Amino acid sequence: MPKVNKTDSPFTPGIPVSPDLFIGRKKQIKSIQRYVARSASGKQDNIFLIGDRGIGKTSLSSFICASIDNENGSFPIQVSLGDVEDLNELVQRIFEELIEKAYKKKWFHWIQKFFANYVKEVEIAGTVSIKFSPTLKDLKNIVSDFAIELQKITQTISEDRKGLFIVLDDIDTLSKTPAFANWYKTFVDYIATHYSNNYPVVIMLVGLPEARNALCKNQPSLTRIFRIVSVEKLSDNEVKEFFRKAFGKASIKVTPGAL
Repeated sequence: MPKVNKTDSPFTPGIPVSPDLFIGRKKQIKSIQRYVARSASGKQDNIFLIGDRGIGKTSLSSFICASIDNENGSFPIQVSLGDVEDLNELVQRIFEELIEKAYKKKWFHWIQKFFANYVKEVEIAGTVSIKFSPTLKDLKNIVSDFAIELQKITQTISEDRKGLFIVLDDIDTLSKTPAFANWYKTFVDYIATHYSNNYPVVIMLVGLPEARNALCKNQPSLTRIFRIVSVEKLSDNEVKEFFRKAFGKASIKVTPGAL
């Protein structure tokens, strides 16, 4: 077997697998893609992707975001929330991710105009990054008017994209807070009463099964809101296919015995 440097290794512990190495989950992928495609007609939808720790929820989310982005349908963003406990920080991260991902799109100037003074370009060591910097007062207003702000964004990008697909990854900590549960329920209720079939947004929460249980315990009405998509263990054949593909990326052939 040839010697392989660490930099050549396709494996990085604790880091989601890249989309080009993604294997399996066909049923889950088709279900989520179908919900997102259907939302383009204007119906808002909510998904909860659940699975055991380390089973590949983040990798699956990343793969779906990449596939949706390539289709030029809805505009996908994936937000990591592992250490977030506060609604202000939640919404701050959502809009930061949206702005940063939209930065190199041809329609970024629409987003920049929409957010007006909240968007700033910061150059560090020759690299330009985009920051979402509202005042605390303005941020609190955005949290309260979150449904309205998202609707305005979908209208802003409607000439190029059919809606938004927002992945809130690692929701386990935030799901335990009653404030988040009540805020999300208010968000869904507002859409139902103010935007009849005119809200092309899908939000997918990603977390452990107990995260969903905690969320529904804090706000029982949420039990009927989410479409549940479960991530199960890969089959033996899928695991073998992954290793062949991953080692092949590093130009290593895997013999049947080694596999």
